Amino acid sequence: MTKFEEIRLNIKSGTVSGIAFGPKTGTPILAAHGWLDSAASFIPLAQYLSECRVIAVDLPGHGHSSHKPQLGYMHFIDYVPDLVFVLDELGWDKFILLGHSLGAAILSIIAGLIPDRVTKLLCIDALGPYHASAYHLPELMLQSINEYRMLHKKRPPSYESMEAAIAARLKASPMKPESVKHLVDRGLKLEDDGKYRWRTDPRLLVKSLIMFSEEQITSFLSRIIAPTCLVKSTKGWPFTEESYKNRSKIIKSLEVHNIDGGHHIHMDEAAKVGKIFNNFILK
Repeated sequence: MTKFEEIRLNIKSGTVSGIAFGPKTGTPILAAHGWLDSAASFIPLAQYLSECRVIAVDLPGHGHSSHKPQLGYMHFIDYVPDLVFVLDELGWDKFILLGHSLGAAILSIIAGLIPDRVTKLLCIDALGPYHASAYHLPELMLQSINEYRMLHKKRPPSYESMEAAIAARLKASPMKPESVKHLVDRGLKLEDDGKYRWRTDPRLLVKSLIMFSEEQITSFLSRIIAPTCLVKSTKGWPFTEESYKNRSKIIKSLEVHNIDGGHHIHMDEAAKVGKIFNNFILK
């Protein structure tokens, strides 16, 4: 079992929890997980990042981090200042960014926002966020509003045991049982009625009110100066090859690796992904 310590950071929007791996004097890495996951997503991988100080955070609304104010909405873009404030709280001037899926999308934006502070960018199964055309934005926003309108009528799932929760999570996102156990251990809480429920903010299940256009995304990606390493899984999140191809042309220094496996490739094949990233860091 990889050793780690719990951390809690107070930022402007609330409390961000996370777990820290490696020596405090090691190369600083901020790690951000995927949608509905948690900092535990990086437990299998961290052991392969030698001489690194990895701080893996629970994004707001996930894991042990606080939820956004109840009268508010959940926006992808809000994660950007949240993580910049986390970096400020950590006191890091220069650092590596490591993200999976949603985390990779957020950190890609940050790498273009404050390029002089990012020494390397490590992405798993995403290079920037999903985009929406201006034409489709009104339709998407209306869908989101309708989902928020009905949210109070939805009952969050409950489980009689941890094993039942593991089985349900495996149906939603296939991965190795030992991988999903990390996520379930951190993501569930035992409530007074004796049942287990997710800590996740239910608003995360609602479609985003607004999304970047491809032009906006590329404006950030074009500002990235850090050497970038992308690990793609063969059965991962369905970004189109065209999207990857177009965005790859924009990144000034990009190395791409394809690994056979599912979306949580960094957990299921941690040794393979860890070797790629460690070699990239040491270059």
